[in-house]
Amino acid sequence: PLFHKSLAPLSTLHLSINSLSLHLSLCLYKKNMAEQERIQGTVKWFSNKKGYGFITTQDGADVFCHQTQVDCGDAYRSLNKGWVVEFNVEKDENDDNGKPKATHVTAVGGGPCTGPGGKKSTRRKQHATKRTNNRAAAAASSSSPSPFWHDLLEDHVKSVLHNVKQISTETGTLDVSVDKTVKVKLGTAGYASMAHADGIVAEGTFTCNPEGTVSLHWARAISFQNGDWQTTSVNDNDGLLLSTFSLVDDNVERVGRNETPATLWGSDKPNPRKALEANGFQMRKVYLQRFGRNR
Repeated sequence: PLFHKSLAPLSTLHLSINSLSLHLSLCLYKKNMAEQERIQGTVKWFSNKKGYGFITTQDGADVFCHQTQVDCGDAYRSLNKGWVVEFNVEKDENDDNGKPKATHVTAVGGGPCTGPGGKKSTRRKQHATKRTNNRAAAAASSSSPSPFWHDLLEDHVKSVLHNVKQISTETGTLDVSVDKTVKVKLGTAGYASMAHADGIVAEGTFTCNPEGTVSLHWARAISFQNGDWQTTSVNDNDGLLLSTFSLVDDNVERVGRNETPATLWGSDKPNPRKALEANGFQMRKVYLQRFGRNR
């Protein structure tokens, strides 16, 4: 009996040690899994003006990084070339090819990104604060905000856009579809662009009178020919470049929520970004509508 009584505590202690060992093993496993999801890399370059840059991973791959994903604590969101950082990699849903992008960019081990050039980051923060204050002062000194160009349309035109065509006018840009084959963007400061189903992209300016008649003036254009995007004359497209249309015409509609360049001109045509850059376009990617605009 004495032997069994002395053995009972030892058995309980043995079970406790096994439970503790199992718990520690699970914690280590979870820790290792979490560490595997984080990647270290070195900042290749980063532009505050553009708001993005690239980080080179340890295996040599360049990963896109947007400014909004950078954790700098209370300092201005920025990275300097050569900084070693840690991040997650996710698929960029806004990219046609689903390229990877860096998210939750921190210092190695977590925490705000810091490194050589910390004073430079402080100066950037000071400059950003100064710019913000200047803008706030300018806004306060203005008696009323400048109206959007479409605010000057006649009431019946606005009614057609809102109630019949359901085209959003929440910002200064209208995205419209003409004859279902042409997507036109009418932006602020008279900016205009269009994408045609036959594989044509153009950019220029526009004017619009109060009755809703739009006049387009194209400055540059590219078209898909012989398997590639090439420079084309704005005067030599067989009349495919729109010169004028009316916002109240029946053939003018809003751009559908799920419409993309691929649904417009087919998935066989690659992204025209290089041709856009080579021909001095302001745009760097063709968007048929701004996300969340049409309701």
